[in-house]
Amino acid sequence: MHSEPQLLQLYRRWWIVNRRQAPDTVDHYLREISGLQRHLDDAPLLGVDRLTLEDWLNSRTECSCHIGRWAYRAVRSFYGWATEQELVDTNPAERLKGPREEKNPSPSTVTNDSLDSLLATITPDDSLGERDRAIIDVLWATGMRRGELLRMELHHIDLEAGTIIIPITKTRTPRIVPLTPEALNSLVAWLQRRISWNATDDLVWQAKVHGEI
Repeated sequence: MHSEPQLLQLYRRWWIVNRRQAPDTVDHYLREISGLQRHLDDAPLLGVDRLTLEDWLNSRTECSCHIGRWAYRAVRSFYGWATEQELVDTNPAERLKGPREEKNPSPSTVTNDSLDSLLATITPDDSLGERDRAIIDVLWATGMRRGELLRMELHHIDLEAGTIIIPITKTRTPRIVPLTPEALNSLVAWLQRRISWNATDDLVWQAKVHGEI
């Protein structure tokens, strides 16, 4: 029976000769296998069972999904080799499931209570409070993207119709979005404040206030 260091050296030699791939990969695998060995508290690597491997793999995945995938590939390779060399009767890693990372998780839904809480943070003494309220209400009502919002100019707004035209969109097709009464009222309040400051820029959200923009 080979000692653990001899066993790992044989595996490394087999990988380099037969796989003909960079030694860096197998060295990374060996670091994972050495971590498994420490996890086993000096119990033999060739005596491990699938449940123990699952427990160790879960602990590696808790560090990060990326680390978990390296650990999974390492044990699949090592015990596949050990089975091929008839060092073990059955492959304990054969039925292991690799860690999966959730892709494109759904964003949390913003509720009316969330909106109210956000608006409540605007204080009456905030010189730009009306602007911030209008921005929040317009985003909530229209679902505009940030870039679309920032590019808004005065001539894009139709106060009589209660709509905003978005000339540049992701699909490059202009679209018109309706405003809720609340958003329209907030927008009008901001435009009136903006006029009182003698703002000259066409951008809706830009105005000089006490020397600041």
